[in-house]
Amino acid sequence: MRVNRHLRTAVLVSMLTGCTGFPFFWRGDAKHSSEKGTGAGSTLQGDFTQATLEWKTHSFDGETLRGRLLLSPVKTALRVDKRLIENFSLSVESVVACETGAGLGYVLMDVLAPARQTDDVLQLDPGAWYGKDVNLFLFAEHATGQPLPQCFEAEIVYHAIDVKNAGRIRVRAEREPPVANQDAGTP
Repeated sequence: MRVNRHLRTAVLVSMLTGCTGFPFFWRGDAKHSSEKGTGAGSTLQGDFTQATLEWKTHSFDGETLRGRLLLSPVKTALRVDKRLIENFSLSVESVVACETGAGLGYVLMDVLAPARQTDDVLQLDPGAWYGKDVNLFLFAEHATGQPLPQCFEAEIVYHAIDVKNAGRIRVRAEREPPVANQDAGTP
């Protein structure tokens, strides 16, 4: 009985504070950040023209979009978090079906990333490129209640350390055909 009371109290406090009262869920703003080695300051609102993005060698299995994201600053240097963590450095927006253009429900994942270290920060000058393989888990039939799409288009938005909405790119992905099982006895 006593455990239930404490559990109910914890759930009630969590609901009332929106998890901001718990340090595990709180993300401080850049002005009050205590991350080591980042030189955290205020984050500027970009207009998607601060970085050029390219998406290479993608594959899509029905749930996860995989590819290599390349980025390059356009006019001024950008501080890049080399880890390119989804929901921190990358976000996915306006996901639509290829055939109809209808919006698709997709999974938004919140991640708890380790604190950014000095080695994670790269000062990238205009004309230089940085790339990393990324996996974006987007669809789960059991979570969204919709069948997995055969093809979709989405916008991937990049956020630099100092500039939110630094660049964006539109990608189109078609589901890979299923691999046929080969019978060992077939010539």
